[in-house]
Amino acid sequence: MSTTSVASTSLLAVTSLAALLAVSACKKGEEEGASQESAASAEAGESAAAGDGDGDGAAGAGAGGVAAKPAIKPATVDDLLTLIPADSPSYVVLREPGVLLDYTIAASGFYEQPMAAVAAKAATSGASLGELAEASKNYAEIKERLDAIQAQLRGDAVDLQRGLAIVTIDSGKAVVVFGSSKPDAVGSVLTAFGVAAGEGICKPVDGVAGYVVCGENEAAIGAYKPRGKDGATAKDDLAKRLPGIAIDDAQMLASVKEGADVVTFAMTVAAGDLAMHIGMPTGESDVAEAREVLSAGKPDLLRFVQPGTGFFWTKVDPAVVRKRTPELASLPPMFSNAVDQFTGEILLAGLSQPSALQMRIGARDPSAFSSAFDLALLAKSQVPKSIPGVSGSKLTFDRTSIARKDGAVTALHLGASGIATLETIQEKLGFSLDLWLFAADGALSLVAGADAEKVKELTHGSSTDAKGSLPASLARSIDNGDASAILHLPLDPLHGPALRALIDEAKARGAEVDPELVRVMVGLTGPLSSVSFWVSDTDDAMVGHFSVQLIGDLTTEEGRAALDAAKAAATGGDPKELFSGLIERFPSSSRLTAYKARAGEGGAGDLFGSAIGAAIGAAAMLVPTAVAGAAEFAPLPSVVDDGAATKDAAAEGEAKTKTDSGTKSGSSKSGSGTKSDSGTKSDSGTKSDSGTKTDSGTKADSGDAAGKGETKTDDTSPGVPRPTGPTGPTTVPMEDPSSGTTTRPKRVGRQPAG
Repeated sequence: MSTTSVASTSLLAVTSLAALLAVSACKKGEEEGASQESAASAEAGESAAAGDGDGDGAAGAGAGGVAAKPAIKPATVDDLLTLIPADSPSYVVLREPGVLLDYTIAASGFYEQPMAAVAAKAATSGASLGELAEASKNYAEIKERLDAIQAQLRGDAVDLQRGLAIVTIDSGKAVVVFGSSKPDAVGSVLTAFGVAAGEGICKPVDGVAGYVVCGENEAAIGAYKPRGKDGATAKDDLAKRLPGIAIDDAQMLASVKEGADVVTFAMTVAAGDLAMHIGMPTGESDVAEAREVLSAGKPDLLRFVQPGTGFFWTKVDPAVVRKRTPELASLPPMFSNAVDQFTGEILLAGLSQPSALQMRIGARDPSAFSSAFDLALLAKSQVPKSIPGVSGSKLTFDRTSIARKDGAVTALHLGASGIATLETIQEKLGFSLDLWLFAADGALSLVAGADAEKVKELTHGSSTDAKGSLPASLARSIDNGDASAILHLPLDPLHGPALRALIDEAKARGAEVDPELVRVMVGLTGPLSSVSFWVSDTDDAMVGHFSVQLIGDLTTEEGRAALDAAKAAATGGDPKELFSGLIERFPSSSRLTAYKARAGEGGAGDLFGSAIGAAIGAAAMLVPTAVAGAAEFAPLPSVVDDGAATKDAAAEGEAKTKTDSGTKSGSSKSGSGTKSDSGTKSDSGTKSDSGTKTDSGTKADSGDAAGKGETKTDDTSPGVPRPTGPTGPTTVPMEDPSSGTTTRPKRVGRQPAG
């Protein structure tokens, strides 16, 4: 089974379980597809809905107002595993189906107004909305179906507290087992799920009081034989395949056999953290390879992560990397010594204060990089004074010292200025056009976006532990030291006023964007605070984890208030006002970082802290500004085939008319019979530093001094600038207006390093 198959199987399992397809084993004919579509849509909302699955009250009283039934002792995992036949190849058990039902119903209520807004937009722009427009049309029908299902599952026919199991028997058929003290009344439940009368049967489970089994026919039900008191064997197998997971607390457990492989699943729900855990088959080649390269351990570099920001962290085995990269053994001593200092940890993360991006590589002795820094400084003469093709731009490269309380830190600094488009991003998002490389505090660090003053605070770890803002399931894995790779994406900044302001300004600058539609689309993720993926490796088992952290829950006053605030913001309310109120009411909340992001307290920095927010914010400012200021950039020449350029010139015989890639920006002409506006011909190659000519065989007439490593470009010249140095291996063909041949200048931006 490939990793893709595992992921697909996981998705199918979650869909079946969360939607409570208790009767999906029964034959439904034409109506079965509609039922499953409705249930799948409900499951999609469940992840975004709400709630703390820990609370017994969630299952006791329906979110839709259905009266609570007399209390029944909740089923335990041990109770449910006794319902699984010993020879069953695959099964799924839900400990408290009512909890997942509450999530689904709460989600349907949350999305009622946002989906109505989508439906209104779809009336005028349905084609551009795609599947979302179709979903908005079907929303009313889906909600009606959900209400009917809830009424039946909360009624007298089903005892949700007894749990539910979906079991595959030897014949390949599936049966569903769930709690019911009135099996004769189950027919109405089947009808709610779209099963036609007479197309499925249900009977009490022999020897197990309080449960019924439903199947396609008598043969399927007759083949079902519960395990009985031997459930401990199945539980031990789950615990072995899912190390570190509290099996008894899981809301869902599953074991799915596919070919020779067995994939296990568990879903845990606590304090608004819905987490799926997938036991990977260790016999798979890709899983085995990942286990060889990755190395579980304490993520020390997370000390650089600020609360509420997104990050990717991983740890590899340095010995395995050296083994797989024999070239490292032939590095010069100054570099090999530096490579030997790597701990294997790698961190990529956003920063909110200031708006910046960071890359950290764990290092035992940062001082080992000083020689490498000295060598890098020798390339200073090769750094151009400006960005080729961008008029008014300036570049600076030097070695400097970053002052801090415990001593200065040596750093290499690359700065840029005079780029109007990027300076707009700097102004609106607070992202400075500075790049810093330094080694300090146990890491080799590359930081982009902080100016000379703000970078001082980034030479050491964050003063606040970011773990408190992470999902509980992820924080637990970090504490256990069993994680080998983590990806965390906070979504709260998307719902704050900063993004709204950027979208409005982008519209004012001429971007083809509908701010209202963007707000509606973003609002659909309103209940979600973050999504996280991570891999743990312990006790000879690799487990993949996926967590959806909600902004609130259904079982506490604060949790319900947070969900209400998110719903109000998604339907046009002021997020600053709504979440500032929560900050005042719950000043010591574990969700305080999320509330502050939605209230906009961190400004545009919160957007940069979130990788998704940074991308949306930058695009909102960059695209309209780039369109308005396109004249600042030199258009690239057409990429043509070597032979085609020569053949076309010969066939046409145009001595006067040439493809003029050197016309003025914004008025590119063909057949003008003139030279490029810079007054130079395209075959005027640039001399290399060694004094040799380029492949075109002509000297540079652009005025560049080869020894200075500097590229000069006439402000009006839209042609590709001729960088100093020999033509590198990465080139683009470019038509020569004077000869009809094709020259190969170096691609813009690929300046030689030395």
